[in-house]
Amino acid sequence: MSRRTRGYAHFINVQRPAAFVWRALTTREWLERWYAVEASIDARAGGRLAVKLRDGRRRDAVIDVCDEPRRLRLIYEPDEEFRAAAGRRMAVGPVTEDLLIDAKPDRTVVRLLGSGVPEDKAFDAYHTRLRSSWSYWLDTLRRLLEEADPAAASPPERRSQPRPTP
Repeated sequence: MSRRTRGYAHFINVQRPAAFVWRALTTREWLERWYAVEASIDARAGGRLAVKLRDGRRRDAVIDVCDEPRRLRLIYEPDEEFRAAAGRRMAVGPVTEDLLIDAKPDRTVVRLLGSGVPEDKAFDAYHTRLRSSWSYWLDTLRRLLEEADPAAASPPERRSQPRPTP
């Protein structure tokens, strides 16, 4: 098994203030509108993020960096798909995701940098799923935030949208 890893990167421009975007990334109510069917988060360094996605998969992470409203870095525990790909060769490091929020005068730029997926062919489907899923999730986040009132305490109801299968 190769010890080399690969990553993925996405970004969106959101026509809303950074504090509003931060709330959508760090509160259960917002996470359950754009990202997961169930979520819990303790938004602080050393805290945890746990989500159940619509397809039943779970993602659990330790929050390594929580720098409001600029950066949220997550270190994920291996999920079932990752463990299955690794088999007995589990000499790989963790998958990490870094959400970087950059406030501009007229918008907020959100960048997602993921890393740590082994280059081994056994992880091709896992890597592809993360890349394509984050493209969908971030676009959903952008649309939801731009439709919502930034002064609203809770997010608007999620509209049903077909999800492409990666």
